Amino acid sequence: ASSLLRVDLLILSHLGRSEGGRETWCYTVLPRWLKRNPNIHLRLHMLASDGKDDSRPIIARAFAESSDRFELVRHVAGPTRRPLFYSMLPRVRALYARPDVKAPDVSIAMGVMEMLMPLAAPKLKNAPRIVWLRSIFWDEKSKKLPGFLHPPVRRFTARLLGGSDLLLANGDDIAEHYARYDLPVQVIKNGV
Repeated sequence: ASSLLRVDLLILSHLGRSEGGRETWCYTVLPRWLKRNPNIHLRLHMLASDGKDDSRPIIARAFAESSDRFELVRHVAGPTRRPLFYSMLPRVRALYARPDVKAPDVSIAMGVMEMLMPLAAPKLKNAPRIVWLRSIFWDEKSKKLPGFLHPPVRRFTARLLGGSDLLLANGDDIAEHYARYDLPVQVIKNGV
């Protein structure tokens, strides 16, 4: 139905049932959220890697009660030495370039790298953007760059996050970290 609020959620994950916290959140919280909100249609974007088990049947079972308002978009990437982000971004951009794919009313990026995808797809770029911060991005990635790059990359990340319409986090520590950059972050404890 056209009266549904269309929400697109992007997660850079294969969505294996036991791969980690974000995946557990997708399997447990999202189906309940969708069930409680009959006015929402959720399009969940994931990145599948060649050689991994197909997680679609497990995802379909998790969302069975709301299957008429749930759509899974599985972007498939072949083997690469580059970060998985580089495999998903052009696939997301190509999908939204198609005339038959409607823009969502809201997009949710499940992290900093996912946040870049809506910026690359005009249909997503024009919708309100939410970024879900499940960790402090820089703390995870800082070991991969030399020390002199840390301050400018932190400022650049904060500037990118500042372009979002809403920042959510699952802990006060994350909100406090980004508050140093004058970024208002709303906390939902443990993402529930």
